[in-house]
Amino acid sequence: MDIKITNINYRIDGDGNTSAIASTFSGYANSESVNANVELQADMMPEGKTLDDLTRKEIESLSRDRLSELVKVEKAEPAE
Repeated sequence: MDIKITNINYRIDGDGNTSAIASTFSGYANSESVNANVELQADMMPEGKTLDDLTRKEIESLSRDRLSELVKVEKAEPAE
């Protein structure tokens, strides 16, 4: 499925710093679809980076990584 980023929103705190970045993703294939919203927080940034330092491509890459973490589906153990 081709999942595309469709929106990026910045949350700015009272001091003018970016406090979070929210990204929206959508994907469609045949009759199935996926829609997701993920949020990057300051404490998720790699060492030496802030949310204000990120380019659009970095935001998309980090948001896709976050999306993958969130939707990883664990297989259920069969009931006995």
